[in-house]
Parts: sequence; structure tokens; C-alpha cells
Amino acid sequence: MPGIHSVSLTTGATWHSARSLYESMDFAHAPQRDWTVPGTGIKLVVYTLEL
Repeated sequence: MPGIHSVSLTTGATWHSARSLYESMDFAHAPQRDWTVPGTGIKLVVYTLEL
């Protein structure tokens, strides 16, 4: 699609099998975009793939 240069996704910090899958598909961890769900302490991590 014109103007689309990357795809991002969010996953759980402890979801190791999902993170391994995304890394095997060339997604890269973008730690500057990680975040915590407000009021829960649940950490989520963000992956990106440049198109």
C-alpha cells in the first residue's frame, strides 16, 4: 500500500514463543515503544517490520 512503510505489533513481555516467532519473521524489538497497561503492571513489548 502506498505510504505504508512498516508494520508494528504488540505482545506480552513473557510470551517467549510468540516473540521468537516474530523475530523469525524479521520483526525487530522496538524497546522505545514498549509500554505497561495502566493499573495492571503488565508489560507489553512492541515489534516492528520495515516493509
